[in-house]
Amino acid sequence: GQVIYEPLLWSLEVVTVCPMHQVYLRSTCPSPDCQRTQPILGPHVQPGHCAHCLRWLGRAPQDLPAPTSVVSDEERVWQAWVAKEAGTLLAAPPDLPAERILQNICDTVKRGVDLVTQGNANAFARRLQVSPSAISCWRLQRQRPQLAILLRLCHLFGISLRQVFSLGAQAMRAATISHGIGPLPPERPKRARRAFEHERVRLALEEILNDPAEPPPPMRQVGKQLGYENAVIYAYFPEQCRAISARYLAYQKERGQQRLQQLCAEVRQNVLLVHQQGKYPSAYRVEALLSVPGFMRHPDAMRVWHATLRELGWES
Repeated sequence: GQVIYEPLLWSLEVVTVCPMHQVYLRSTCPSPDCQRTQPILGPHVQPGHCAHCLRWLGRAPQDLPAPTSVVSDEERVWQAWVAKEAGTLLAAPPDLPAERILQNICDTVKRGVDLVTQGNANAFARRLQVSPSAISCWRLQRQRPQLAILLRLCHLFGISLRQVFSLGAQAMRAATISHGIGPLPPERPKRARRAFEHERVRLALEEILNDPAEPPPPMRQVGKQLGYENAVIYAYFPEQCRAISARYLAYQKERGQQRLQQLCAEVRQNVLLVHQQGKYPSAYRVEALLSVPGFMRHPDAMRVWHATLRELGWES
């Protein structure tokens, strides 16, 4: 019963947990035959619906994983702080030039190296969990640190992103006394490397290509089943990977066309229904009866609507 929208905060990669449901945010469609990544902006994006198959993105409460088994207490606290800092930054007006912000970031890094490791850049890089070359580039203003690294730096000294951008090293004078160097955010465990099972993967890919069952799996699903990244599998079997992807894309295109035809037929049926009620079948009245909100803005929906109006004599 609430307004459906996608918070701007969710478009930031550092925000990974929903503060209300305490589960990880998902960027893929939950429908088994789609599972495509959702773009931040698209030509026909409808809030709460898949940008590709137009189906509802939500899941019932009983289908959601238990909060305690998904997000740890430590990560929940960290994500709450990240969301607060990033949200404050998004809400703040851009009142500083980019050159000033970059200089303040540079000064903050220099001050951090002096305070934490007494000028030892390599030790500071290990403390911040980045490469020493990155520290050098930031101090020389050759590169800008990513938002995730900036958040680590802020958490390290108990200061805000806004303070780093506007005050630079000056913001660290009082903060370092009370907050010290603080804990770093928890790191996700890295997957251990293992030998590539060439023959097993080859047989699995051939079996997938020879299986006529629908829907055909996308390569990302194949990679998960085999336990390898898509780029690794593609390096050994590029032709098979391209064939699997092409088959999946052709299936998706066909399903999309079928879905589009169904929705266009639904538009025509609703126009006829409103007409039978003795009312003018306006776009607003027709859209209120559609199963997919906002579909009337699609060019094909408008084409069917106008054609049906002409057929009924409402338009010439």
